[in-house]
Amino acid sequence: LYTHAEYLELERDIAAGKVDVRQYDDGLVLMRTGG
Repeated sequence: LYTHAEYLELERDIAAGKVDVRQYDDGLVLMRTGG
């Protein structure tokens, strides 16, 4: 679980293409691309 601030930061990173989001059977996996 994420705090609200962490979630906002995560969303910003996803929007910037820094996080690769993949859906797996056991849940959502977030992979930092390092970009």
